[in-house]
Amino acid sequence: MNPLVSIVAPVYKVEPFLSQCIESVINQSYENWELILVDDGSPDHCGSICDEWAAKDTRIKVIHQQNGGLSAARNTGIEASVGHYLFFLDSDDYIKSEALKTLIVCAKSHNWPEYVKGNHEVLRPDGECVLTRFTSLRSKLENTLYDSSKFLSDIILPHPLVWNGLIARKLVKNHRFDKNGWPREDLLFHLDLISERFTGVYTGKPTYVYRLANIGSLSNTLSIRSIHNIPSILKHINFVYDSISDIKLKEIIDQEQVQTIKSVLKILPRLPKEERLSIYHKISDIIHTNSIYYTGGGVY
Repeated sequence: MNPLVSIVAPVYKVEPFLSQCIESVINQSYENWELILVDDGSPDHCGSICDEWAAKDTRIKVIHQQNGGLSAARNTGIEASVGHYLFFLDSDDYIKSEALKTLIVCAKSHNWPEYVKGNHEVLRPDGECVLTRFTSLRSKLENTLYDSSKFLSDIILPHPLVWNGLIARKLVKNHRFDKNGWPREDLLFHLDLISERFTGVYTGKPTYVYRLANIGSLSNTLSIRSIHNIPSILKHINFVYDSISDIKLKEIIDQEQVQTIKSVLKILPRLPKEERLSIYHKISDIIHTNSIYYTGGGVY
């Protein structure tokens, strides 16, 4: 019998946290799952740690591949999955012991919708776990079945993170993560789902613990590197924008365009002049070609 849930966990440079992540899956009160660990060419001991855990539990599969980035690793996991639902888990995070049971009980009580979204906590560097502001914003939307437009606009897109949810594998059969979408691959993945018709439900019970990056991390370096993907991201957003009619979804996408462009403008001054001008001209062409207008940051 195939597992009900396929948990897809990309693995790259998370050696200090990987075992805790895997243990959190093994310790689930619900047991009908498979864990697909995609070692994305991690240069540390992550690959061997994955193999050691797979030797202990037959529900764990390990795939080793050359480094291709988060999107490529998730896509590999999707291809290897056999469960009815997909659950994306970042391997420096972990899930609560009742996480899968909570989501499955919610799914069953609403006749097995295609998407079940859970709530999450944030683990701060000082060790404290806190709820986010989205808990209160979504509190009136709990345990109600919505159509895809309402679900995406009110629950998912305001904080479009793909982890911590049951997503029917059939729903994503024609969709994959954009390899040039980092750091907005989760947003682009969900925007692509606008073309699908499905039902979704949200549960306010915390099921996932997101580990907040420590101060002094590589976030600045990563931001500079990611800026080269921004033109491709904007093109992807605009392609989706032109294909939808829902006014609220269009407003959300407009906001995402603005925030994406503003984030670029903050980073551009850090780049060498020639590189800075090249990226600026690419983005300017996209703005004017697609009639993106806004007043922030000196671009309109």
